[in-house]
Amino acid sequence: MQQFTGLKLFDADALSNFPRYCTDIYIIKRFLAGRLAAGMNGKAPPTVGKYTVDVGAFEGFALPALEPPKEEKFQLPENARLFKLPDGAEKVVSLLYEPTDEEEGANSRIRLEFGEVLNVPPSSLREVPEGWKPEDEEEDEEPVPRLCVVDEVGKMGLLSVQFPKTLARVLEIDTVLATGVQSAKGQRDPEAVEDIKKRPGARVVKLTRGNRDAVVDQTYAFLRESLGLGPPGTGKPKPRRVDKKKQKEEERRAKEQAEREAREREEKEREEAAEREKAARTALEGLVRFDSDLESLLVGAVGMSVSEPAFDEVLGSRKERQLVWN
Repeated sequence: MQQFTGLKLFDADALSNFPRYCTDIYIIKRFLAGRLAAGMNGKAPPTVGKYTVDVGAFEGFALPALEPPKEEKFQLPENARLFKLPDGAEKVVSLLYEPTDEEEGANSRIRLEFGEVLNVPPSSLREVPEGWKPEDEEEDEEPVPRLCVVDEVGKMGLLSVQFPKTLARVLEIDTVLATGVQSAKGQRDPEAVEDIKKRPGARVVKLTRGNRDAVVDQTYAFLRESLGLGPPGTGKPKPRRVDKKKQKEEERRAKEQAEREAREREEKEREEAAEREKAARTALEGLVRFDSDLESLLVGAVGMSVSEPAFDEVLGSRKERQLVWN
């Protein structure tokens, strides 16, 4: 085993005595690169031509990318409520504070999906019914087509035992697979490739230097048809997506609307309180004038010699009257 000393850079192509891993650069200082040593110790890794194939790395990176994305199930937030937006739509929010019966006219406090906190009237909130789902997750929504593109089903990928199995699972679900295969010269295609070609609905297009430009439009039209998008140029609308920008704009407007309604409600309450206070003052002033007129009338009728106890017996004490009307 050759030992390198000093700090040097070696191109992998220059290390002709070792397995070639594409064109990696190795930094070596008093030891052999771990990657090179790994290729010499134990069982030799599989090769395709002069290339060594790291099957484990391929399976760890490529195979998960072929699997369909996991569907995220909608989960209600803590203490969920439905908040009615100005346009009549409803969205689920988290209730942070709910006023008690004694707090007449107080607002509820909610948190929106993106963390914004609003003070809104309790009448704009309601309990979330059992089984409720957001509009974008209704069962009757058109499913989003999935296109899986595999650059090539070739010798390197087929060194993995799991790769053909993963391809078979991809084809079993509602997925359109677009892939390329290398033509086998003088021999049959690998079993995994034959399985793909024999599947119902599969279309094999043989590319040559003479037809590859014309085949582009044909393949594009076939892919659109397979995905349910219609012929090119039909203008069929894309499946509906949740517009995050529009959603945030609606939340901003809802926040402004809620704050505006809260200010208007507070102003109205202040005006009503001022009206009630004014009415009370007017009533009190009228009572005082009536009391004064009645006192003058009685004094004039019985004469100035009427004693204070007798006068109080007729009207009641001034202190008691004040307690009643204050």
